[in-house]
Amino acid sequence: MQAIKQIMLLIILVAGLAACSRPAPEGADGVPAIVATTSLIADVAGRVAGEHVQIIALMQPGQDPHTYEPAPADVAKLQSADLVFANGLGYEESLVLILEELEAGGKVRIVTVSEGVDLLPGSHHHHEDGEHEDEDDHENDHAVGDPHTWMDPNNVKIWVDNIAAALADIDPDNAEAYWANADAYKAHLVELDAFIAGQVDVISQADRKLVTDHEALGYFARRYGFEAVGAVIPNVSTAAEPSAADLAALVTVIREQNVRAIFVGSTVNDTLSQQVAAEIGHPVQILPLYYTLGSPSTGADTYLSMMRVNIETVVKGLMADD
Repeated sequence: MQAIKQIMLLIILVAGLAACSRPAPEGADGVPAIVATTSLIADVAGRVAGEHVQIIALMQPGQDPHTYEPAPADVAKLQSADLVFANGLGYEESLVLILEELEAGGKVRIVTVSEGVDLLPGSHHHHEDGEHEDEDDHENDHAVGDPHTWMDPNNVKIWVDNIAAALADIDPDNAEAYWANADAYKAHLVELDAFIAGQVDVISQADRKLVTDHEALGYFARRYGFEAVGAVIPNVSTAAEPSAADLAALVTVIREQNVRAIFVGSTVNDTLSQQVAAEIGHPVQILPLYYTLGSPSTGADTYLSMMRVNIETVVKGLMADD
């Protein structure tokens, strides 16, 4: 179904590219029109851009990029942009073919903000019967690593450099300001990294075991000394489905390792996680994490605040009872 939707959107896109003139960018009067695929990327890019350009987020806070489906109006925004910031690594699953087509047509520059990150491997869509559909195979060819790079603030420093370089290239008159903003924001990322590390110190090494709704905390675990022992969906995408054997194996792992919590993304239905927890035999909390920005009322509406909310939740879930 997703492949069919992508084909329909590609037809709309190709028709637009074949038109006599390109739609006027939203950033009129010579100001570059820049689109970020996710609200999280838009937040980081906006810190670098400052007052000089506006970053438009395609996906809004609370939308799951794994399952997001673009409307024709979203495709039009991409088509009219001068620059698009994307996570890449198959994260924007429904946009892979569309972004490829735009870049191949030479109409839009696509900047993959995760370029240069030391990637972790990632498992991707699979079919329980062992058969693969051609469209899914094509989609998976682009997913060469775990896309959740931002769960380590040090990787976001790489994002920032990629964003600043792209903005300076498209708007050289303000290059100095972009690089100054980038340096200032990276200082905040250093502070965030130290804050998270300090919070982690209160958790004993034996309790640093993570179970999540899908494989989203690999970079976080690598940076801060956790072990990602399992996931309800053993895949880097929430669009995948676990088998009965997958769930049974996870129940066994949680029992044997006395895991205290299952962390579930704020955009993810927790029904499967609740079912797993009910089978364990010892109390297991179901706690929300933010993998993408929340609304202002959540306190997780910027990248910096989102990560602070997340580490507080992790500490709450894993601290040994007194």
